[in-house]
Amino acid sequence: MQKEQRIPVVTLNKEQLECLTSTLRSEILMALMSNGPLTVAGIGSLTGHSPKSLYYPLRKLISCGLARAGEVVKTNSREEQLFDATSNECVVPNDHPD
Repeated sequence: MQKEQRIPVVTLNKEQLECLTSTLRSEILMALMSNGPLTVAGIGSLTGHSPKSLYYPLRKLISCGLARAGEVVKTNSREEQLFDATSNECVVPNDHPD
């Protein structure tokens, strides 16, 4: 698979900051940033979470622009969607209150 280009750094907006208040969503994003693109099973292996528990948080990451769905690949005898982070790094804006 040709890896889709990532934005080098994204400054998080309010919606993205709120999305990352979930530990699970943060873990998923870190797995994707470090190892993506990954299938849901691959994310589960890296985070230690069941693949079934990852779909909703992954959809939230996609809806706020921190992750994206990629191509479908055949693994073993089934097809699986690949997911990746949209950037290599996320930063909190300077004007965000601590």
